[in-house]
Amino acid sequence: MNFRRIFATIAFLFLLADARPLSAQIITNVNPPLASRGLQLVNIFGNGFAPGGHRPNTLSVDINGAVSTTDTNKVVSDNQIQITNIPAAATSGYIHVFINGSQAQSPLQFIVISTNGYATNFSPIYGANDTTVVVTGVHFQTGQITNVMFNGVVSKKTATTPVLNSDNSITVTAPTAVTSGPLVLMSKFGPTHDFSTSSNVITSATNFFVAPQITNFSPASGRPNTNVVITGVNFTAVSAVTFGGVNALSFIISNNTTILATVASNVSTAPIIISPPAGTIFSPAQSPANFKMLPTIFSFSPASGPSNTLITISGAGLNEKSPHPDVTIGNGTVTTFGTISANTLTFNVPATATSGFITITTTNGSISSTQLFYLPASITSFTPTNGAAGTIVQISGQNFTNASAVSFNGIPATTFSVANNTTLSATAPGGVTSGTISITTPFGTTISSNLFYVAPTIASFTPNHGVPGTSVMITGTSFTNASAVSFNGTPAASFVVTNNTTLSAVVANNTTTGKISVTAPGGTGQSATDFTIDTADLSVSITDAPDPVFIGSNLVYTVIVTNSGPVSALNVNLTETLPATVTLKSASTSQGSLNTNNNPVLGALGNINTGNSATITLTVKPTATGIITDTASVTTDSLDSNLANNSASINTTVWPLPFLSITNLMSNSLLRVSWPAPLSSFTLQFNTNLSTNLWNNDAGVKVVSGTNVSVIETNIGTAKFFRLTN
Repeated sequence: MNFRRIFATIAFLFLLADARPLSAQIITNVNPPLASRGLQLVNIFGNGFAPGGHRPNTLSVDINGAVSTTDTNKVVSDNQIQITNIPAAATSGYIHVFINGSQAQSPLQFIVISTNGYATNFSPIYGANDTTVVVTGVHFQTGQITNVMFNGVVSKKTATTPVLNSDNSITVTAPTAVTSGPLVLMSKFGPTHDFSTSSNVITSATNFFVAPQITNFSPASGRPNTNVVITGVNFTAVSAVTFGGVNALSFIISNNTTILATVASNVSTAPIIISPPAGTIFSPAQSPANFKMLPTIFSFSPASGPSNTLITISGAGLNEKSPHPDVTIGNGTVTTFGTISANTLTFNVPATATSGFITITTTNGSISSTQLFYLPASITSFTPTNGAAGTIVQISGQNFTNASAVSFNGIPATTFSVANNTTLSATAPGGVTSGTISITTPFGTTISSNLFYVAPTIASFTPNHGVPGTSVMITGTSFTNASAVSFNGTPAASFVVTNNTTLSAVVANNTTTGKISVTAPGGTGQSATDFTIDTADLSVSITDAPDPVFIGSNLVYTVIVTNSGPVSALNVNLTETLPATVTLKSASTSQGSLNTNNNPVLGALGNINTGNSATITLTVKPTATGIITDTASVTTDSLDSNLANNSASINTTVWPLPFLSITNLMSNSLLRVSWPAPLSSFTLQFNTNLSTNLWNNDAGVKVVSGTNVSVIETNIGTAKFFRLTN
């Protein structure tokens, strides 16, 4: 057996058993569309009311929720249901039909009315004084309708009007000075039984229209989005408002005499025109005067540029002057124009323009842009032209408005203030160096053609020592246009400024050790340390031997000339002044040559390198006793750092010869032994036997008298031999 097929069949039968009829009914129309409460015949048209040609199992019809019937016999056919009762609780709303649990709703609301008169239409819907109008509706006779008011004014009585034609019609005549507005059915029972067509939802005939008229408007001029109040009559249901043929951006009919309209962007000066209500054949109403379109700037492009830049203005009312509007940019007047239309204006930036607002003037008025047009800034001058950090500099030029930055040689100013488009002040920042001043504006950055000068500073130099002719590289700041470089006050032999931070200078002759200074337009800067001039350091020394020396004996002077550097001593010359009481016996030098023809002795020693010496030896014979002085001095073509040691002198004692003189005093057997007084320090010794070397100091008292020293001795006893020792 095929269990799958049996199971599928059973499942299909269950599905059929559980099926429900789908909703198929629909309401297409209800006639009449209104009725009063109570017994009233109302036909509901549509389809699907009798499924399969049979009355439905269940039926319920309600009006806005109030049930009218549940009798299935009210289903006349598949296309029609008739109800004969408008429930007392019924209110205006949609009719709902429920058939076998499915619902259908009327496309329009059903209107529940009272037993008073009710207007459903009138014709014509527009006109003027004395226009005959037929109003149709229901309950005109039962509601005891007597007349009709046109927007609050009772219809005009004529021989044939007003006339109540039937329970459904009345004919009236529009009164004098009729105005647009609703019609009101006037009941004999009083205002509470009156009916206004403004409550009519059956047709669109709610107002009787009279040709609109404009008497005034305010303001008389404006720009896009200006709200204009238009006054006049018969504005109800006006279909359009235009300004010179351009639809208003929007409009609101406040009442029959007032319209609030918003001006669109592409409006030109022209009358205001309002169009009559739709469905009427009135001519449009025109204002007695033109609405003047004021010039308006929405935007412009580009936002910045130099002279002759083509600017495009987007706006309104831009062509309201012939041959072109007056346009200024800052202080400059535009002379060259391109496109001129209501919404677009193009022109070239004049050479006289400055950064500022764009102003457009037409015959109707003027407008200035809310944004500034920026031209390139320029710096013409500044004062002072030099200074230090903290100096307040007044800068003059053009197009400074909205400057965002000021810099001194690339360093932002401490503060700055824009006084106006041509003047600003800025404070020189810490670390300022000589250089240009720059100003940044919305257009870009401009740089001064002249320099702001700052006193130079010297940070370092290399080498830090040298001789004349040495090239020294100096680094620091603000060297631009330096006018002088000096070493310890001596101008450099030459100098070259490489850039604002570097220069090289050559050490001049006669320069001494000291500070380096650089002078530039901003002042003078000095190094913190000295530049050392490398020099020779000659020194001379003299020794003598022996000292003391006996007259007539050889005396040797040794002169040593030494160079302690740090550079060579060039062309060293020696001057040796000998004592006047000596005779030169010989002379020699370790280098160079000596001229001994005269006193002083002159030596040409040549160059003595650093750390080297030259030795001069002079042998002389003193010719007189006493103190004699020898002096030596040296010179060099090189700089000598210490002239104090370039000369020396030495004193030498010259003794007389040590001769003894023995004089017999011829009395008391005494004798005198004497010798020269300069040798008073010598010791007198005696010996009684020359065959021995036994000498004894004499115990006699030395007496100095005149030029001699003497000792008194006895002439008695053993013979004595005397001598002098030192």
